[in-house]
Amino acid sequence: MPPTTARKVLRQEIIKKLYKPRYPIVSTTTATAGDTTSLDDTALAGGGHDTDYIGAWIFIAETTAGSPALGEISRVTNVNLSASPATLDPLAPAFTDEVQTGMDYEIHYKYHPSVIHDKITEVLDDLETGYLLPLTDIVDGDMEDDPATNFAVGGTETVAAETTIVLHGRKSLKLTAGADDDYAKSTTSNFYPGSTRLFASTDCYITAGDSVKLILYDETNSANIETAESDETGWVHLE
Repeated sequence: MPPTTARKVLRQEIIKKLYKPRYPIVSTTTATAGDTTSLDDTALAGGGHDTDYIGAWIFIAETTAGSPALGEISRVTNVNLSASPATLDPLAPAFTDEVQTGMDYEIHYKYHPSVIHDKITEVLDDLETGYLLPLTDIVDGDMEDDPATNFAVGGTETVAAETTIVLHGRKSLKLTAGADDDYAKSTTSNFYPGSTRLFASTDCYITAGDSVKLILYDETNSANIETAESDETGWVHLE
């Protein structure tokens, strides 16, 4: 599966494995139902006996004009596989509208769909990574507020608050240089010489062909104290 996968895709992959070799599991209606308590699909006729469907849950997986809402659920209480097309009828409780032709739906043969959703949520919660925000003396040093405003420009570059390429938290500072040695500068912090141990670091994403420097700068004496630099593509840690 791709790194970003819709819940619908996850759910359907799960039930295809869970209910194999039942058929159909995910299907598309082939006719518009005549009422709110039935569903018509020719694929049902080749799926098995009446008893295979009775008690199963029907989950509406997509919507169209005049259809039930996405995620509506009803249970099969009877079937007519000899009808043309085969029909699940009646369903209870009734849908809010007629199931239209060409609509995707799912058959959950044993478990209520909410059970599948709960398990998906449980796994995703276990996989969730917490935000790591640095403890910093710099104004907006974690870049969670408004880095494009709180960091000054030092040349012809442009700065922006980035919300896509982010390693920690929800934002980062994006710097697009207009010339060599353009830079973004944090606010000035005061430290006492000889009595302060200072640690400066940052995580930076470098685009291909570019480079970056992290400079600890002495404003009083107009001098660089330390410089860390890299031209490696991707995320790098500088300190």
